[in-house]
Amino acid sequence: MRSEYIFKIKPYSPSEEDKAEIARDSDTEWDSAYKSYKKNLKNYLHKHQNGRCALCRCKIHRGTQYITLEHIASKNKYKQYRALPENLVNACTICNSSKKDKETFSNPSKAKTSFPNKSEDFIIINPYYDNYEDYIEFFDDVLIQAKPGTGDKGKNTIEFYNLTRLNLAEERASECMLNTKNLRHQLMEKLRTDLSTDIKKQIEDIINDLPNWVCS
Repeated sequence: MRSEYIFKIKPYSPSEEDKAEIARDSDTEWDSAYKSYKKNLKNYLHKHQNGRCALCRCKIHRGTQYITLEHIASKNKYKQYRALPENLVNACTICNSSKKDKETFSNPSKAKTSFPNKSEDFIIINPYYDNYEDYIEFFDDVLIQAKPGTGDKGKNTIEFYNLTRLNLAEERASECMLNTKNLRHQLMEKLRTDLSTDIKKQIEDIINDLPNWVCS
C-alpha cells in the first residue's frame, strides 16, 4: 500500500470556544450548527489525514472540492454523538453520501449508553482505532479488496462507502501517474490469472472505462 494512504488519526481536542459552541448548538440542525467548531476540526483533520479522505484515501483537492465531515456512527441514529470528535472524519463528498444511515457499531444497544472506543466495537474500519492497511489491500495501485483472513471490516468498509467505484480507480491511477495503455495490458494479463470474482469484476469495469480516463 502506498505510504500516503497510511495514517491513523488522533482525536481532536476541542477548545473552550468549541465546547461552548457545541453546547449552544446542540439542538440546531447539523447543517447550520457548529460553524466555527467544524472549521477548526476540518483544518485539524486535513493535516492529520494527509489531506485525504479517511475512507477512500484519495486526495481531497480543496481548490475544487468541499471537505465534508463524515459521521462514523450515523448522526440520525445517534444524535448524542453527532459533534463528538471521535465520531467525525474528513471525507470526500461521494464517500460521505454513500454510507447513509447504515449501522456501524458491532453492539448497537451498548453504543446507546456511551460511545464505543475500541476497534472491536465497529464493523467498519475506524480511522481512530484501526490501521487501514490491516484490512484493505491494493493491486496495481487501482484495484481494491478486503485483505483475506481479516474478518468483515474491510469488506464492510468497501461496501458501505462504494470504494470500488470507477472514478476512484481513475483517481488512484492518475495519482500514481500510470499510463493507461500499460495499465490496460497489466489488467488484461491479470484476467488470465486466478483472482476473486470481485477483483475480476473491477478489472473488467476498468478496462471498459479506460477510454474515458485522463491519466498520464
